Parts: sequence; structure tokens; C-alpha cells
Amino acid sequence: MKPATVFDCFCSYNWRDAAAVKAVARSLQDSGAKPFLDRWYLKPGLPWLSALEEHLSRCRVAIVFLGPSGVGQWQHRETQLAVQRQAEDDGFRVIPVILPGG
Repeated sequence: MKPATVFDCFCSYNWRDAAAVKAVARSLQDSGAKPFLDRWYLKPGLPWLSALEEHLSRCRVAIVFLGPSGVGQWQHRETQLAVQRQAEDDGFRVIPVILPGG
């Protein structure tokens, strides 16, 4: 069985802010980090909710992007999971990032 990829950071965002978040994720890649961005790694037709939760559980940090579109429904769930993990794991970080217009 192929081992799951471990990413450095999980990018949680409102889909309406995807362009700005994608730019930040590319910058993270360019500096050597391995960001998890759902649009890059989730495969259509597979159970994406469990995949999101699995990737979030394996990342070192969660970046919660707050943009002009506010917090989306699924982003809210991801943020709850990230904060819960932070409460249980002192080494896990949740980093808020305010996007332009946020």
C-alpha cells in the first residue's frame, strides 16, 4: 500500500477566494513547503470529506484564509477540526491569514 503524502500545511479557505489562496500556495511551494490545497490533490468521485479530514490530520499546521467572501461552510468545518486538533496537540498550529479585502 502506498503511504499517504504528508503536507506541511493545510490551506483552508472559501472557494470564492481560491485565486488569492492559490497564489499564496504557489509561493509556499516556491519556498520549499508542501501545502495541501484541495483543488490540487482531491480526486473527483472519491469521498472528499474524509480525504480533507485525513490530510488535515497529517499536516503540521493549518492556514485559515480569511478573505472578502467570509468563511465558507466547509471552511468553517475545517477550522473547527483544526482548532480541536490544536487543543489536543501542543505542536500543531492554526495560522490565520487575512487576504486583501478580508
